[in-house]
Amino acid sequence: MLYSVSIIPIFIYLIVLLELDSFILVKKWLLAYVIASGALSCAIAFALFSGIGENNISASYLEEFLKAIVIITMVLRKKIAFFIDAAIYGAAAGGGFAILENIIYLIYNPEMNIYSAIIRGLGTAIMHMGMTGIVAVLLIFLSDRLKNNGHGNKNLPVIFPLIILPSALLHYMYNQFYVSPHIMLAIILALLTLIFAILANYNEKYINKWIDISVNEDIMLLLNIQSGNFSSTNAGKYLLSIKHRFKKEVFLDMCCYVTLYIELSLIAKRNMMLNEVEIEIPDDHAAKENIRSKIKELNILRRQIGKTGEIALNPIVKANNLSKWLINSLK
Repeated sequence: MLYSVSIIPIFIYLIVLLELDSFILVKKWLLAYVIASGALSCAIAFALFSGIGENNISASYLEEFLKAIVIITMVLRKKIAFFIDAAIYGAAAGGGFAILENIIYLIYNPEMNIYSAIIRGLGTAIMHMGMTGIVAVLLIFLSDRLKNNGHGNKNLPVIFPLIILPSALLHYMYNQFYVSPHIMLAIILALLTLIFAILANYNEKYINKWIDISVNEDIMLLLNIQSGNFSSTNAGKYLLSIKHRFKKEVFLDMCCYVTLYIELSLIAKRNMMLNEVEIEIPDDHAAKENIRSKIKELNILRRQIGKTGEIALNPIVKANNLSKWLINSLK
């Protein structure tokens, strides 16, 4: 019974957060992987705590660092694009950590009553979920800023240890029990739920606006390509202006890359719109195979045009974190 009241609320809170994801950005199998990674980070932390006091600031920092490793890996691999899915994956990593931590705590404290198990277990769990969720949101925010400033994500691992600091400090303060545990639980639960709800609301407005604009742009560009009027568009004029920099076969691959990229982008955005209005995406095996074939061809073209060609096409296909996530969402 003690284990149930310490663990089940974690999954309930995750389910509540998933309800905020109206576009179904979070993949269930990936969520399970993140929860398992969070549990693994707890096992590693537990093994290391033989030489570190649990209420030490170093221990708080180490826990936050270990929990967030899976999140920064996903950001670098373009598995996360929006604030709300970052918050959910971050909460899942923290939840996985809390599940194993609560089990270990109960093993060492079997005399604990149900009330204490709920307050201690849920309070610590919400803290872990919230702190890693904050780190995840910060990682997405900084990733976008770095990309927009032309630095790319290569600098993100460098500043990663600094991103952990705010959450580690809040974690440490929580462990000091400056106020009553049940009051702290109520404050954290209310505050984090409010933050996640605000993120979800902002996220929905941002995505809708982005889809409205980008879908129109993609459709117009694709229609101009298919009708032979591409050269008269701004994108076409730009592509022709850099034609002399590349070999003929490479330039042809670049043109094919643009067309294929736009087609896949439109498919991904269509899926997002269907998810938002809760229309099930048809489970068409032939269509899925066609998408896989297109993605495979796109990857081949990417290798053939090289990094220089891909960078040259950025003004047209806008190959940023968001657009790369779009293609990954189809896999």
